[in-house]
Amino acid sequence: MYTNEIAPPVPAQVQHERVAALRTLIARGIPCILWGEDAMRFAPLHRVPTCSFEQQILAPDHLLEQAAAVLREGLYRRMPFGWHHLDTDGPFTGTSAFPKGIRLKHLDIPEEEPYKLEPLPMDIVLLPQSYYGMSVHTLDRLQSLQLGSLSALNAGVVIPKYHSFLEGLAYFLMNPPYGLEKVHMSGWLQHMVFIEYLLDYRVGEHENEYPPLGELYPAEHEILEELQTEEARYFIGTLVKTREAPKNLDIRDYWNKHRSTPL
Repeated sequence: MYTNEIAPPVPAQVQHERVAALRTLIARGIPCILWGEDAMRFAPLHRVPTCSFEQQILAPDHLLEQAAAVLREGLYRRMPFGWHHLDTDGPFTGTSAFPKGIRLKHLDIPEEEPYKLEPLPMDIVLLPQSYYGMSVHTLDRLQSLQLGSLSALNAGVVIPKYHSFLEGLAYFLMNPPYGLEKVHMSGWLQHMVFIEYLLDYRVGEHENEYPPLGELYPAEHEILEELQTEEARYFIGTLVKTREAPKNLDIRDYWNKHRSTPL
C-alpha cells in the first residue's frame, strides 16, 4: 500500500548551503547538474523525503577530473568508494557501479558522524553525465533550484526535470557502465530505488497495492506520456505494466531489435 507523502519544502537557505560545491564548480567554469537524493528532495514538483550524507553531481565527462581538482582545493579529498556503493557478492565484488566516478570526502566530517556539519555533505560523488544520457547544455531537460537571491551563482545550479530524471535513471540501467553480461547488484538496486521513489511519490496513496496486472493508475499513464526517450518508455513502461523491471536479458533483446549492431 502506498503511504508516501510529499515532503515539505526544504528552506532556501538550507538548499543554498547544501549546494556550495556546485557554486564552486560553476564559478570555475565547470557546468554541472545536481543529481541523486538531493535532486529528489529539492525538486519543487516531486519532493521525496530523503536524507543522505552523500551528494551526487553530474559533470561533462572531459571535465570530471578538473571538477575533482577544484573541489580538492577546499576541504574535500579523493577517497575510494564507501561500502554502500560496493558489491558484496558476485563478479563485481568490492567494486562500485561507477568505474569513472570520483568520491570526495570532507576532511572535517568523520565516517562515524556523517551529518556532523549538515547541511554540508560528507561525500561528494562526481559522475560522468554520459552515464545518464544527460548533458549540461540540454537546458530544456533541466530546471533551476531558484535560489538566485542568495547568490548570483545559484542561477547555474540545476536539477533534472521529472521526466529527465526518470529517463536518466532508465538510461543507466539500459546502458550500465559495467555492461549487460552480469548485474552489478549495488548499482542496480540504487537506481531502482530512485525510480521507485519518483514513481511512488507521483502516483500517491491507493487503497489497493496495485491495479490488476497490465492496468495502470492515471498518474502512471501521465508519466509514460511525459517520457521523451524510447528506452525510458520501454523500461518504465515494462515496470508499471508488469510490476517488474526488465531483466538484463530483456534489455539485451530490446537493444538487439533497436540497434544496427547486435549486442
